Amino acid sequence: MEKHELFRNALEEQQAFENYDASDLLTIGVRIGSNEVVFKQLYKAYMNGDSTYEYNPRRGAKIEVSFNLKNDEVIIEQLTKEFKFTEELFLSYLNLASLCYSAIHPMGSVIELDEEMLDDEFKKAFVKEGEPLLAMITGCRVSLPDELEEYIADYVGRIWPYGEGEERSFFISTLMVKRVVHGGYIDEESDESLMMSKLEELILDQKKLMTFLTSKEEEMLAVEVMKNMEEMR
Repeated sequence: MEKHELFRNALEEQQAFENYDASDLLTIGVRIGSNEVVFKQLYKAYMNGDSTYEYNPRRGAKIEVSFNLKNDEVIIEQLTKEFKFTEELFLSYLNLASLCYSAIHPMGSVIELDEEMLDDEFKKAFVKEGEPLLAMITGCRVSLPDELEEYIADYVGRIWPYGEGEERSFFISTLMVKRVVHGGYIDEESDESLMMSKLEELILDQKKLMTFLTSKEEEMLAVEVMKNMEEMR
């Protein structure tokens, strides 16, 4: 199954989108999701609390997204089409687009992290002025255990070149990837068709990427993570 078909099926099968025209949602989602730069810009606009985001392509109609989170409303407009989402549904839309279209980097890849997508505590601990922050991917599409099993992380990794040591591994969102410095090994077990099959399973199971949680879901998840960490001690 190719990516567009996978995205279409995901939109049609999830009850949350049953009142929307799947064809129109597909068209907009493809243009946003398949463009890494645009997708990251849109997400940054949401995270930064901007009121609007506009995508003006060289070809095709402009896409405008308006954020009114106080009223729990996000509006996506293109030409005469207008889609009103709650914040949760908007993030679900981004979640599906990211699952379907984001590049999947193999284990062992060394990546440069985008400092703009890192929280302050992380930057304070690891970022050195004037030097790129590199990490090695040690796991891909990582499921979380027990109560968190509906959530997954794009990647898990460690700061390069230190690897195993005192510092723990950490979750890496695809949006945190600025560039790939060195790609990991790929063989028949990690080819495109197998990756697509795994994506189908994740979407069928309605998995959520940790990146696209609402603020309430993040709080709930943080509580569960702390519980699990206490139990592991």
